[in-house]
Amino acid sequence: MQDSVTKKEKSATEALTQKMLTINVAIVITYALIALVTGILVSSQTIMAEGISNLSAAPLAIVNLFVIKFISKRNSKKYPFGKETLEPFVGIPNNIFLLAVCVVIIVNSVQMLFAGGNHEIQVTSSILFGVFSVIFNVCVYRYFSSLAKKNPSPLVMATIIAWKFSVMVGVGIVLGFSIAWVLNLTPISGITPYIDPILAVILMLIFALSPITGMRECMRELMQTSPSDDIANAITEKIEQINNGYDFSDKVLRLGKVGNKVIVEIDYVIKGGSQLASLTEQDQLRSRFAQAFSELDYKIWLNVCFTSNIKWTEHILDKG
Repeated sequence: MQDSVTKKEKSATEALTQKMLTINVAIVITYALIALVTGILVSSQTIMAEGISNLSAAPLAIVNLFVIKFISKRNSKKYPFGKETLEPFVGIPNNIFLLAVCVVIIVNSVQMLFAGGNHEIQVTSSILFGVFSVIFNVCVYRYFSSLAKKNPSPLVMATIIAWKFSVMVGVGIVLGFSIAWVLNLTPISGITPYIDPILAVILMLIFALSPITGMRECMRELMQTSPSDDIANAITEKIEQINNGYDFSDKVLRLGKVGNKVIVEIDYVIKGGSQLASLTEQDQLRSRFAQAFSELDYKIWLNVCFTSNIKWTEHILDKG
C-alpha cells in the first residue's frame, strides 16, 4: 500500500487547508457582527437572520479547523489508513446546521407574514447593506474558490457553500428591497411590509438545496463510493497511458474517495512470460503511477497488486 503524494506535498496541502479555515473563522465572525448590528438598526428580518446564521456558524468553523489540525498529525500505528474520514464525518453536521438555519428562518418569516409583515424596516439602509454584502461576499467566495482548486476537501467545499449562500442573500436583499422601495411610491405600498419575510423564505428555500447536496456527498465519501467523473476520468486516462507497453491478461481497477484522499487500487492478472512477473518491473510500474498521480490535486492512496489468478482480485474472502 503506497501513498503517492510526498510528505512535503501533504504538508503544503494541509497548511493551505488550515490557512483557509483560520481566515474563514475571522471573516465569519466579523461579517456576522456587521450583519447582526445592521439588521437590528434597520429592523430587517432577512439581515438579522444572515447575521445570526453566520455568528452561529463560527463555532463549527473553529471545530473544522481543529479537525484539520488533528488530521495533519501523523500516527500511522494508530491510524494506518489515515484520518481523512473525519472530513466528511464533520461535513455532515456542518450541512445539517446550515439546513436547520434555513428551516428556522423560514418558520420565523412565515410567522411574520401571518402577523402582518414587517412595518419597521428601513428600506434604503437595507439596500445599501445588500450592496455591501454582495461585494464583500463575492470577494470572499472568489478568494476561497481559487484556493479550493488546489485542495477541494469536504470541509473546504462546505465553507465555500456557506459563502455562496451569503452572496445569494446579498443579491436577494438588493433585489427585494429595491422592489419594496419602488412599491412605496405606488398605490399598492401596503404590500411593502411583506417583502422582507417573503424574501427570507424564497432565499432559504433556494439555498436549502446546497446543504442537502453537501450531506449526500459526505455520505457517499463515508461509504467510499467512486469519485466524481472528472476525477475518475483523469486517473483512468493516466492509467491507460502507462499501461501501454505492458503485457497483462486482465486488470481490475477500483476507485474511492474519502475527504481529500482518492483511493486507487489496481490488480493486474499476469502470465508467466510477462515482464511484470519481475519484481523490478512491478516496482517500476508503481513508480510511474506515483509520478503521474503526483500531478493531481488530491492525495492518492495507491495500491498496485499482481496475481496469476483473477480470483485473488476479489478482496472479500469466502469462509471455508
